[in-house]
Amino acid sequence: RRPQIDVSSWDGVAGLPSGSAQPFYRCVPDMSDCVSLLGGPRGVRYVAQENLEPLSDVSERAISHELLPQVFERYDEASGNFVPVQQLRYWYPLDSPSNDDAPLARAVHSLERLQVLLNTHALDAKRSGLLGPMLNLLKAA
Repeated sequence: RRPQIDVSSWDGVAGLPSGSAQPFYRCVPDMSDCVSLLGGPRGVRYVAQENLEPLSDVSERAISHELLPQVFERYDEASGNFVPVQQLRYWYPLDSPSNDDAPLARAVHSLERLQVLLNTHALDAKRSGLLGPMLNLLKAA
C-alpha cells in the first residue's frame, strides 16, 4: 500500500529504485544495535520495503526497545516471533500466530454487523410509521 504521508522528500528516498512508490513500515530498532552501530539510541523509524531483509537466524530476531512492552507480551524463542498484546490480537485476529482470540473477534464482528442491520431496519420502520407499533409488540412479547 502506498504511504499515507508524502515521503518523497525524506533523505535517501529519491535514491531508492522504487522511490516513494512502495510500502514504508514503522520499525522498532534494537537499542544495542543502535548504540553500537549508530552511536546512540533511536526511536521508531520508517523503513522502505526494499530495505527490509529477512533474518534467517531466529536467534537474531530478539531485540530490546523500551516500546516493545506496549505492543508485545513476550518474545517466543521457539518460533522466533513476538507475541502481540491482547488488544492487537483482538484487532488483528488473523495475524495472531495462535489465533486463540479469532472466534471472539469474529463473533464481535458479526454482532456489529447485526447492529448496523437492525439500526437500518429501525430507521426504515420509523420512516414508514411502523416503529411505534413494532415496539409495542416487542413490549407485549
